[in-house]
Parts: sequence; structure tokens; C-alpha cells
Amino acid sequence: MRARSVRLGLLLVVACVFAGFGCGKAPPVDPSANQTPPRLPVANLPVPALLNAFPPAEPQLRGAVIGDLKPFSVTSPDFEKSLLTHPLPRPRLAFALPKNQTVQIELPRALDRALLNCWRIYLAHYYKVEMKPRGDLQARFNDDMAFAGASSRLDTHLKATIINAPNGLRKISWGECGDILRFLAQSAQSVVQQARDQTHRTPLS
Repeated sequence: MRARSVRLGLLLVVACVFAGFGCGKAPPVDPSANQTPPRLPVANLPVPALLNAFPPAEPQLRGAVIGDLKPFSVTSPDFEKSLLTHPLPRPRLAFALPKNQTVQIELPRALDRALLNCWRIYLAHYYKVEMKPRGDLQARFNDDMAFAGASSRLDTHLKATIINAPNGLRKISWGECGDILRFLAQSAQSVVQQARDQTHRTPLS
């Protein structure tokens, strides 16, 4: 019973990170200017409505998350290493302005370490979910804890970061934070699915 309660609490934390920032819609961005991974459902993440009841107000000009995800390829004799070291698709924020103009801003370099750490844990998590047995209940619980912890740490870093938006300096909004986390999770899922498809076509030695 205690383990079930702890696991429920963990899932609620993860749901807060991924689903608690959904108020407001990002402005449309020209998709031809950027490459983004396909929108994939984040696995096993419930979305309780109460978690999204009182988020902070979103900025009037909200950025849409974009990034360039490189296709998966085997770069090492060690297939697993190739997957787990796949390059980070560094997120950017794109702002739709009047007269069909779009302004893109890079996230501050101070976030690089936090982004990369979270990305590596996401890759490892989805690799275990999709391609490698995760072991017993305790091993799966530890993996879920690592996933939730990585999400929470990056979320904290993002919320404290100041960006130079087109309408002035401000912190990254809650909605933008959630979109960045979803972008990374969906990108990691996409990489793992590409790797899985390759193993189905070419037997591993």
C-alpha cells in the first residue's frame, strides 16, 4: 500500500511537470522554417484536471518551442551508446509577430548542462520502456523516479531563466517550460522509435 501511494505521488509530480502548464496557446509559427519531431503522446502520464486549476497567467506574447532533431544513426560499434549519446535537439522559442514575421531566440547557454542531463535521462528512460526490459517493480520505480527528478530539476532551472523576448526581458513562462519539457520527451521517444525500427530491419551483431 505504501509503495502504491508513493508511486501515485510520483505520477502526480510528473503530470504537474508535463501537463500543468497547458493554459494559453502558442502563436502559430511557420513550420517550413524549422524541423520539429512528430507530436507523440508522452507515455503513461495522467493529466489530472486539478493540477492545472491555478497556473500563473501566460505572457501576452508566448513563444512556441522549436528545434532541430537529427535522425538516429549508429555512430559507434556499441548500439546502446549510439542511442544514449544522440545529440540534444536544443530547443528554441519562436515568436509570431505582426505582418507574418517570426523571431527566434536561443535559450541562454547557462541552461546547456541542465538540458543535456535531462535529455540523456529521457533517452535512457524511453530506451528501457521501448527496447530493454526494465526489471522488477523496484527497478521500474527507480527509473520513473529518475525521469520525474530530471523533469523537475530542468523545470526549476527553466522557471528561473530570464529571456530577451521581443516585448522585453522576462522569465520563461510556465507554459513555455511545459512545452520545452514535452518537446524533449517527444524528441527522445522519436529517437528511440527510429532506433527500434533499425533493429527490426538489421539484426544486431
